[in-house]
Order: sequence, then C-alpha cells, then structure tokens
Amino acid sequence: VGKYCVISCQESEVAVQLDGEYILTVRLVDADDVRVEKDPDGDFGDERGDGCCAGSQGRERLQALAKTLLLHAQFLYLDHAVAGRPGQVGEVPSGPGTLSTPPHILQRCVALGQKILFETKIRKVLAAIYKWMKNNPSLDQNLFDVVWLPAISFFDCHSHFTLQVGPDVCFDGHMVACQIDITYVGFDRNYRKVTFNSHEEFDLH
Repeated sequence: VGKYCVISCQESEVAVQLDGEYILTVRLVDADDVRVEKDPDGDFGDERGDGCCAGSQGRERLQALAKTLLLHAQFLYLDHAVAGRPGQVGEVPSGPGTLSTPPHILQRCVALGQKILFETKIRKVLAAIYKWMKNNPSLDQNLFDVVWLPAISFFDCHSHFTLQVGPDVCFDGHMVACQIDITYVGFDRNYRKVTFNSHEEFDLH
C-alpha cells in the first residue's frame, strides 16, 4: 500500500488525488437509505453527454474505473469481515471483523486506481514508440516488442511487462500504483535500474 494525497476530508466524504489529472471522491452513505441525487453520468460530461470534461481517459473508461474501485472495496470489506468473524463455511458476515489489523480499503483502492490510470498512459507511450518506428523506414519495427505478463488478480495493483529492443537488449518493467521501475541486465552482467514517477518522464527518456 503506497502513499496518497488527501485533498479534502469532511464528515462522510474524502477526496484523494489519483494522479495529476483525476481525483477520487469517496462518500459514505446509509445502505438502507440510498437515494440517487442526480444522474451519475452527468459528472463525466456536459448536458449533451459527450464527455468533454472526462479528460484523457474518456467517459466510458472513467465509469468503468469507478465501478471497478467500488467492487474492489466491497471485496476487501467482505474478506476482512469473513476473516474476523469465524463461522460456518459460506456464511455471510453481518458486521465488521474483529481483527486488529485494518483492511486499508481506501489505500488499496487508491493504489489500484493509480495503477489502472498509469498503465493506460504507459501503454499509449509504448504504442506511440512502436508507431514511430513503423513509420521510420530506416528502423526495423520487429526490433521493438512489448509483452505484458498476465496479472495474478484483476484487482492487483502491480503490472509487469518485458520490452525487447533489438536482438540483445531486454528491459523488465514493474509497475505499482503510479510508479514504474525499469530494470536491465546485460550479457556482460551490467545491471541498471531506473524509476519513473510519471508517464511524461518515462516518455522523455
């Protein structure tokens, strides 16, 4: 669980910075008295619904991200409650767990949201590099290959990929939340590791 920046905190609402573009707002509501105050789709665009205020990710991606983080929070709470309330197998708990270790639901949801946004931007950077090589006749596009390793879980805040540049150069990428580590080990046992904290910094280098 990484660090995060709290923008505002009120009695039942907290706003957390996901990245330089987006803020995650979490509001506690009474599950027995949930009322829809307004169309949630209105937060992602203007009255025409074209998503002009959705930023670089777009309206549909932001809606999917919000639903993913909500589902992740529900699973985290359920796992914590089940672990803290011993009972019969398959029994759904009716209250919070009794374990002393907190579930860190907000921190883990923020880390997942940061990773999803960051990975999307890193993928766009790598795709732009491939497109540039493809449009350059003097470069062989087959010398650039990216392989994303499958995640252990859909809600994993880590991502891994390998980047092959030429026949002898291979980089290992490890991404967690909004940080990416690029590691290189050459045939001459030359070890290099560099950390990037933004996709702009990664694109520049």
